[in-house]
Amino acid sequence: MNAGKLLDNFMKFYGSSTLAQDLVETGTGAVIGATGQVLFTDMSPEKIALSAALGAGAAMGVRPIAASAGRFVGKRLPTSWNESLVKLQKDMGINLPIPSKEYLDALDNEIVELKRMGFDKQAGLMEGLKPALEAKYNAEFKDRTALEGLLGYGSRLYGDNLAQLGVATAMPYILSNQKLPEDTQPQNI
Repeated sequence: MNAGKLLDNFMKFYGSSTLAQDLVETGTGAVIGATGQVLFTDMSPEKIALSAALGAGAAMGVRPIAASAGRFVGKRLPTSWNESLVKLQKDMGINLPIPSKEYLDALDNEIVELKRMGFDKQAGLMEGLKPALEAKYNAEFKDRTALEGLLGYGSRLYGDNLAQLGVATAMPYILSNQKLPEDTQPQNI
């Protein structure tokens, strides 16, 4: 299987559901946390694996709660704030990270224009990223105000990072005095 087909299959999986996005993003966070523990602690591989599993579990639990909390706040903010955000997005073009139907349509037009100008590699990159943007749009922004979607998306995105960071940071201290079975060595008598 070539790299392009593999990436295409991955993007289809990623764009298939919010759970798929959560699994990919939480898995990435677990790998980053474990790498930090390998580099900066003297934890055993078993303890690092335990820490990564606990961090991923905490993150998967926090993501939907944090997203709901963000949307809850966004829904209750004054309508004028949302209108100002939408106006700012339109004034700036498509530079804000707020996927909208207009944003995705503009992206399609930009891909067509890049191809017309002979920038096929750049157009291919944007085509490859579009499913991820559509997945975010469908998960957090569809049928919601821009502010509600942005706060829900940001809360989902950073809430799990904070949960994983907390677990990854705390585990070396929590486990430093705990002996797991692999830590016990028979004593010579």
